[in-house]
Amino acid sequence: MAASVSAWSPRSAQVWASPSPPADIATALEARLRLARGTCVPTGEPRIQARSTIYFLGTADRPGLCRWVVKQPRTTWSQDDIPSPAEAEREFAGLVRLADLFDRVREPARVPVPVALLPELGAFAMTYIHGSALSDLLNARSLLRPGALLDGVARAALSLRVLHQIESLPEQAVNLAHEAGEVLGLIDKKLGPAGLTVPASVTEALDVVPRRTVSTRQVWLHGDFTPMNILLPDERTVAPIDIQLENTGAPEHDLARFVAFTSGAMPFLIDAALPWRLRRHDPVAAHFTHSYGAGFSPAVLELSLLCQLSGRWLRLRQLARLHGRAALLPLRLQAVDAQMRMLLREGAIRLTAALA
Repeated sequence: MAASVSAWSPRSAQVWASPSPPADIATALEARLRLARGTCVPTGEPRIQARSTIYFLGTADRPGLCRWVVKQPRTTWSQDDIPSPAEAEREFAGLVRLADLFDRVREPARVPVPVALLPELGAFAMTYIHGSALSDLLNARSLLRPGALLDGVARAALSLRVLHQIESLPEQAVNLAHEAGEVLGLIDKKLGPAGLTVPASVTEALDVVPRRTVSTRQVWLHGDFTPMNILLPDERTVAPIDIQLENTGAPEHDLARFVAFTSGAMPFLIDAALPWRLRRHDPVAAHFTHSYGAGFSPAVLELSLLCQLSGRWLRLRQLARLHGRAALLPLRLQAVDAQMRMLLREGAIRLTAALA
């Protein structure tokens, strides 16, 4: 289920080496904004992530109040279930384009305002948006009172719909059997060597996908549309972040990634031990796709989701090894395996229904 690459801004030769000292980031931003030396000050420790380093900056006259975020992508990072990060120049150009789009639509959705490109540091600055991430609502409390989570999920779907309207692109033909073959290839190439077996119903459903061609929309993809990259500044607004606009493809790619991350969240681990009617992840996923609206193929979505879940399975096992007590690792891996097999089985059932 690979997306196609289409360049609409020049690609730089930036090579990410290591995070820059916060003082260098502050000095570079002052120079770009023509501010007096010492105006920009860090408002917290840099957040060093796998895909980027994030710096939080404010002004000396209002200490502790964040005004800007500076992002330094780590373009050398690679991961099975997501493309490598884009260069700062390219991501900044995409943010400029997106800010114009979101300003023109009459929706409660927005993106950070692009502030300055810092090419000498392989970074760029944007305004800071105050608010919690949608992922913060993926907790046990939301399972008992899901209202806030469902509202946030609906707003996330709205922001994705706006993003997918950035440019009108020609439709593309998708051969369902070919896509099913790609999922089977991923299962054989990635899951098999890791000693992971998918339920037989999954491979059986993929094996009988017909050689049917369907037309799907083609859009600019977010690239990493997950609950962690959705901010909820207030009770109405939504702000997607970390939008790369690197690839074009079917909207089902972004939809499937969000569903895979949400359904595979830790609070839903218990679903693997519950009867179907008591499981909590499915209503959340259904609310998301319903809120997005028309404009996607259910069969293509389910194939994309099976692909995403297969990659996500490996990533969750990797994260289980990196975090938590070593003595509990076997139990964590067992819980992850049970959850992902359940999600794959459900996806196979929905795929069969969509094809019928």
